Amino acid sequence: MNQEQYARKIRQKIMATAVVKHGWDRDQVHDYMILWGFGSSLRDLKLPKLLELFRLINGREKPNIPEKFQLDEQGNYMYHVMKLAGWDMGRVRALMISKFEKSDWSLLDQKERRAIVQILKNYADKYQEQSHKGTKKRKTKDEK
Repeated sequence: MNQEQYARKIRQKIMATAVVKHGWDRDQVHDYMILWGFGSSLRDLKLPKLLELFRLINGREKPNIPEKFQLDEQGNYMYHVMKLAGWDMGRVRALMISKFEKSDWSLLDQKERRAIVQILKNYADKYQEQSHKGTKKRKTKDEK
């Protein structure tokens, strides 16, 4: 097996792991790749970068205990805002890594935690606007 065939096999394993193990779709994989500094294309990555990405994705196991119960009070609020924004914990971790180079909520200081919550609030507002755009307000009896 030459290097190109091996790289192709690693790309396939990356996508399979992301989909099966983490439940990510193709767009989420590319979003995480961009956030982690790998660019947006698996085909553009050289073999060492592919292996690094594969190790990163493969090592990101979901804990047996739901994430919400592993958080402090502010973390629970962040979890709530995260759900309002339509995000999952993996995407929040990717944000924490890209912004502060820290992979867990407990490693962030208060200033960094506030920044993450504020970013999520902005995304939640946008997400709520998008989800309510197509809905029409019902008329009450008085308006009829």
